[in-house]
Amino acid sequence: MTGETAPQLQTTEWLNSESPVTLKALRGKVVLIEAFQMLCPGCVSHALPQAMRVRQTFSPDDVAVVGLHTVFEHHEAQGTREALAAFLH
Repeated sequence: MTGETAPQLQTTEWLNSESPVTLKALRGKVVLIEAFQMLCPGCVSHALPQAMRVRQTFSPDDVAVVGLHTVFEHHEAQGTREALAAFLH
């Protein structure tokens, strides 16, 4: 709905960021939030490369790309910080 403020992101932990990412800090930018699961073939082959292209195409002063890893299955395989850090590497 136009004119409403998005709720803040509720996360367990942030990787690849020196401090927690807040939507308030990103105000004034276009924000692309890519929710993905590292064991999802479509995420790996399509969604994440598209998000990376957006990040490479636009200035970080104008567009913020935020990856949000969501685990809703196979928690033992992808639900650890170490697994996600290795995936991001």
